[in-house]
Amino acid sequence: MMSRHARRQLGWIFIVAVVAVSLMPPTGLVDAGPGDKFWHALTYAGLMAWWLTLATDAWRLATLFLVMGLCLEIAQALGGHRHGDIFDMAANAIGIAIGWAGFVLAARARPT
Repeated sequence: MMSRHARRQLGWIFIVAVVAVSLMPPTGLVDAGPGDKFWHALTYAGLMAWWLTLATDAWRLATLFLVMGLCLEIAQALGGHRHGDIFDMAANAIGIAIGWAGFVLAARARPT
């Protein structure tokens, strides 16, 4: 099993990667159409589920990821390469909820 310290380091790498990919110019690898909402939700579900293995306050974690997503959308709107999108924020929020729910269900299903 991976140590708590290693999980935390990987979690920070995950966050840095999300920020970097969100702010870099579009590459065309991912369609910027409606399908990109799936990737937003998947990314934020992964972030939430990963960090819930380390955090004790799920509400605070969810709030931090919502604020991070909002800041990234604002930065995209101001950056000139991308456009901020309220629907991306909605997909991020849905992903956070899915990650949270998945974590809770997995924890309940785990034998004690």
